Amino acid sequence: MRWRAFALLLLVTGCGGTQHVASRSVATKVPRSCTLATPAFRTCLVGRKQHPTIERLTASGWVVVTGPLKHADPDAEWGDGALWLSPDSQTLLAEWVFPCDSAVAVFVPLRGGTPGVVTGQLDWRKAPMSRPLGWTADGRARVRVFGKRGVQLIDPDSVRRLHVKRSSC
Repeated sequence: MRWRAFALLLLVTGCGGTQHVASRSVATKVPRSCTLATPAFRTCLVGRKQHPTIERLTASGWVVVTGPLKHADPDAEWGDGALWLSPDSQTLLAEWVFPCDSAVAVFVPLRGGTPGVVTGQLDWRKAPMSRPLGWTADGRARVRVFGKRGVQLIDPDSVRRLHVKRSSC
């Protein structure tokens, strides 16, 4: 009996692999294709135009955390399996993938706010190619920025400060 319970638990939770889910929203009948990135987050392509989203599992079901980056390319999407939750559970480190095997690493705030490219550019199309690698224990993102040597350690709070517009008042 214990083995059956364990097998059922393993079947339900998976073994840490990537799970592809194709479903339709019952209420709106919108086609949806999702990939489970972590136990609590997934990336999805929604609708006929393949609107990319990152979604979080809550007690009431899946909730959209963010949609596509501004100036979305119709062929760009959130990277499958390339999501890492920060040690303080406030930020996702994600990968925005676009044609020609290109990508940029992105900070996605979980409590509202606009996602931002980890290298500080306001427009992802002008950012250097970068790949997210995860987080350090002290909350800095580990990112490979092409054109720079080694792995860059980037504090998400320092990048957010770059986007603050100062007034003359």
